[in-house]
Amino acid sequence: MANMTVPDIPDFLKEDVDTIHKRMLSKAPDDVSIIEGDFFWSVTRPVAEEEYKHRQLMAAFINLVYLQNSYDGYLDLIGAQIGVIRKDAEPSKDVIKICGRSGTLLESGKIAGTVSTENNPTVEFEFLETKTIDDTGVTEIKVQCTQDGTIGNIKAGNVTLLITPINGVTSVMNEHDFTNGIDIENNNDYKRRILEKLQTPSTSGNKSQYKNWAKEVLGVGDAKAFSLWNGNGTVKVVIINSNKRAADSELVQKVKNYIDPEPSGSGEGQAPIGATCTVVSAVEKAIDISVKVVIAGGYTLQQIQDNLSTVIQKYLSDLAFNSTYVSYAKVGGMVLSTNGVVDYNNLTLNGGTSNVSLADEEIPVSGAINLGV
Repeated sequence: MANMTVPDIPDFLKEDVDTIHKRMLSKAPDDVSIIEGDFFWSVTRPVAEEEYKHRQLMAAFINLVYLQNSYDGYLDLIGAQIGVIRKDAEPSKDVIKICGRSGTLLESGKIAGTVSTENNPTVEFEFLETKTIDDTGVTEIKVQCTQDGTIGNIKAGNVTLLITPINGVTSVMNEHDFTNGIDIENNNDYKRRILEKLQTPSTSGNKSQYKNWAKEVLGVGDAKAFSLWNGNGTVKVVIINSNKRAADSELVQKVKNYIDPEPSGSGEGQAPIGATCTVVSAVEKAIDISVKVVIAGGYTLQQIQDNLSTVIQKYLSDLAFNSTYVSYAKVGGMVLSTNGVVDYNNLTLNGGTSNVSLADEEIPVSGAINLGV
């Protein structure tokens, strides 16, 4: 968010209890004692304390009306005034592979899930459709996490438990990562969208307006707009989801329907008549990292791998639609600053020793991280 200076609160709201009380005591008649514990002091002290509390509340209220200081429900009120609504959480949706006997009925509402551990309870996924296993003995079925948010973003191979037994099923598994569960929009991201709406000129279907339209759709984390990409009257909007990963086909269609539903150019959505909008997902570019490290005493290679993986994922997520390359030097700095790493050598990104460039429609995601000693 752009840095902006919030006006300071008035000086009189900064006064402490003693200052307020001292001024009250100064107004006492000359023949009245103002010694602590005497009547006048005792009856005015509680008033000064209440006045101080009221001034603290006034100062807090003044801060809350400024976007930079506002939060939670107060921030929601600021956003609502300009039509920017906080995005709700959404559950992860995807497909799992089910193997079993031909003819086995898989009914909507059945539950699959992850295996619980000491630190992580089972994450459950509900079948969204009814299917029958065909002669191949394998089928895919749509599922949705029973909880909203990123808790349903499960790594490949971890949804392996059939919680509601089905006779004839031999195995279940998610063959790829689940990535489209999103938490409720946090205050910082919400402030950023409000500020973009206030500071970005969005009129007459310009590029900024297409970008803002896309970001109004629940599940969209960011967007780019490319004008005249396929001739006059055409616009391409490239989106990523709220977790800074590629958008699935459902989210792409939601954005398309919001901006320019079929028939394209009819003006039935947000886009003006005659403007044809194509919506696509960004393309994920895996960043493979290989490096040899010198390990400090008391650490294992797996601990370093886990720590580095978390930092790298955060760095790459922050780059999505914000940079045209992945920095070789910054990755090296992250390796060196990882707890347990004394030094490193032979660092490569995607097999090379330079920055990794990103095309206009590409976003970086973590690939294989290979550590050696």
